[in-house]
Order: sequence, then C-alpha cells, then structure tokens
Amino acid sequence: MSRSKSGLQILTSMTDIQETVADILEAKAVEMEALRDWVLHTVQTSEFNDDNDLVLQSCQFHDQLIHILDGITKMERGFARHMQLLLEEDELLGGEADLEGMDSFGGGM
Repeated sequence: MSRSKSGLQILTSMTDIQETVADILEAKAVEMEALRDWVLHTVQTSEFNDDNDLVLQSCQFHDQLIHILDGITKMERGFARHMQLLLEEDELLGGEADLEGMDSFGGGM
C-alpha cells in the first residue's frame, strides 16, 4: 500500500472516530440535560445542611462529565501528536509527490 493510501486510510479512520466522539458528546449532553431537569424539580436546597454540601453534591453530578471530557481531550491530543509525527515523517521522506494524488479527495494543495 502506498504512503498516500495509508495516509488517506488513517484520515478516514480518524474521521470515523471523530464522528463517534461527537455521538458520545451528544448523548452526554442529553443525559446532563435530563439530570439538570431532575435536579431542578426534585432536589431542594433545604435537604442540605449547608452550602458546602450543596456544592459537593453538584460536583458529584458533574464529575462523570468532567472525566469523559478529560479522556476525550487526552485522546484528541494523542491523535494530533500522531498526525504531527506522520506529517513530519512525510516531509522528511519528500512525500509531497505522494500527496499530489489526493487532490481528487478535496485536498487541493
């Protein structure tokens, strides 16, 4: 398999992963909206001893979302680093000629 085809396959795979990540974030947004509605209609501030308990409970609600966003951020940084390494390697090998054939895929260089 040529370098340009390998690169295109990597980009296609990364696009598929990005679509999946978008679906995950959309599902989490819906879940958090449902949680917000539940909190607004169910939880009463009188149920808490003081403001610290209320803040701690609020933090627990959002902890899951924070962990998901942190994981996605780390994954995206990894993708960016790998793409950077691939592009640097391609430049070192003089891969500009290989990329000329990608114009038909909208990569007009």
